[in-house]
Amino acid sequence: MFGSTRKGLEGTRLFERDRERRFGVSCGRFYVPAVLDSEYGMKEYARTERIGAELRRELAQILRDEARDPRLARITLQEVRVSRDLAHAKVYFTCFPVDEGGSDQERLLNRGLAGFLRRALAHRVRMRTVPQLHFVHDESIARGEHLSHLIEAALASEGSEPED
Repeated sequence: MFGSTRKGLEGTRLFERDRERRFGVSCGRFYVPAVLDSEYGMKEYARTERIGAELRRELAQILRDEARDPRLARITLQEVRVSRDLAHAKVYFTCFPVDEGGSDQERLLNRGLAGFLRRALAHRVRMRTVPQLHFVHDESIARGEHLSHLIEAALASEGSEPED
């Protein structure tokens, strides 16, 4: 008979453990999903990250194609972070050239255009509810440029000192 030997039972248990690790565990009426694991070729992205990437793509298209305000032509969307309950999304953006008027753009986006952009997203993205958009001016590029200038200045001053 199958399973009557010790070797057969142990093989079945190993198979069950491996299946649970890959696909998750069924606990009565509830299903506990498996941890995402690159060993089995599953994606390592969380759902909120995938939704944020999709919202970023769609917002970029909306700003490029549908928004008629000339002040929005210089905006680049950096990242969209969605809360776990998908009710809120922080949209990080930069302005070019070199972040001129970032706070003005933030005010414009948060006050007047957030509703328009959310409605346009609702028509394009297939979600039950579209998150509220909160725009945040991303100053990481300006900070990075400042740090690179400091490093260059330090290297230049170090190279110009006479050696003893």
